Amino acid sequence: MTGYKLSPDGTRLVYALQEPTDQVVVRLVSVPALGGSAKTLINIPLDSDAFNQRSIADFAISGDSASVVFLSDKDAAGQGTNDLFRVAIDGSGSAIKLNTAPAPSDISDFGISDDSARVVFETLTNVFYSVATGGGTPVSLGGITGSFLPRYRIAPDSTRVVFPFDDGSGGGVQIYSIPIAGGPAVKLSNQTGVSLTTVTFTPDGMNVLYLANTQQEIWVTPVASSAPLRLVGPTALYGPDLRMTPDGKNAIFVAGSYPNMTLNRVAVDGGSPVRQLSNVGDGIAASEFQMSADGQHFVYRLAKSRFRLFAVTFAGQDAVELTLSVLTGIGAYNGYRIDPTSHFAVYSAEAATPGVVELFSASLAAGNPTKLTKDPMPAFADVQPGDVTISPDGASVAYVADQDTDEVQELYSTAIAGGPPTKLHPDLAPDKDVGSTVPLFTNDSTSSISPTRRRSACSRSSSPTTTSWRRDRRRRRP
Repeated sequence: MTGYKLSPDGTRLVYALQEPTDQVVVRLVSVPALGGSAKTLINIPLDSDAFNQRSIADFAISGDSASVVFLSDKDAAGQGTNDLFRVAIDGSGSAIKLNTAPAPSDISDFGISDDSARVVFETLTNVFYSVATGGGTPVSLGGITGSFLPRYRIAPDSTRVVFPFDDGSGGGVQIYSIPIAGGPAVKLSNQTGVSLTTVTFTPDGMNVLYLANTQQEIWVTPVASSAPLRLVGPTALYGPDLRMTPDGKNAIFVAGSYPNMTLNRVAVDGGSPVRQLSNVGDGIAASEFQMSADGQHFVYRLAKSRFRLFAVTFAGQDAVELTLSVLTGIGAYNGYRIDPTSHFAVYSAEAATPGVVELFSASLAAGNPTKLTKDPMPAFADVQPGDVTISPDGASVAYVADQDTDEVQELYSTAIAGGPPTKLHPDLAPDKDVGSTVPLFTNDSTSSISPTRRRSACSRSSSPTTTSWRRDRRRRRP
């Protein structure tokens, strides 16, 4: 694990540094997002014996931007036996251990509640606990049975935890919920073939949607009591695509069997029938649709000799094509994005030349794709499809590409409505390029952040060495 994360308030950047020989993470550093003095949050000394080297396995920033929670075996008796720690993001104070007694030192994963008050973590023996983010005595929330992943979910209102459990009564694994600070658990489901991997909360955290009958039915129930209501099915469903609209009133899902998969919506209160949103006859590629922030537009990818993108409204009006009429190669790549203002989609595609990946934006309402990358794009050039970010104000796009020098990945920015791209850093040394990590924008959309890395003759994967950013004052065109 390497990389960097921006605090939710956009003020600080936390990044991981690797040990140079075995490339294990040994340090976490925090720095002001717009520049300033760096603070080392945790530094694990190097061991002369590489087999004894301790490391940092994972880290996350709390929603209030005050804390960094991380997994590490730095204090454990055995290498790889991870404890859970919390440290202030500004480097004030030392790291404190969260999995104190009665929790053991074999933590496999963790999650921070949205209100930043508590951390839920699971042990390798499938027992999970809750503890205050500032430390204290962990509370056991129960044991987990079955092989479903992820093994628990924290409700958006931070009051309860939903988890799978088989009580041995013959119904198989069911869904339970329990207060996040401890208390009696409530069995929520009573169907067969229930899967926690498809659990989706309404935004207020009051209800849970889940799939049952081996992904043939969608059910909803209150999160604190069992009153399940079937919304959809039995029919073929693609579970990972079950999502909620921002207002919590409708569930969006993909149904059918490939290549005849369709995008649909249904009211969570059960008060209206299923409505198909995609065009009749269009077979949506599984897990390849995105929803706009306002819940009023959906973008999905279809295989029509080339991969093409379409947008449709919540009302299910005729779809608008977002891609060019003429495409080469595979066409549009997966991993497209919708801007936070719900006006544009940004995507990468092979358009003019097979194998040359370019970046485009298109209006969700009208299409009209516009090229964002260099024009013409050199024959050697490629945008990295996963390394594209839209600014919070929806005005700018940052992306990584080798559009100036072959195989030298650099960071660029351009207006989302079109315009000449600007390189966001000085020319790099011949042995460096921008690391393959998604660039970030600060919350005010004025700065983009991405690490550089040193390249070697045998490998292009090494640790971040510096962080570069610049001001970008461009705004959306009228």
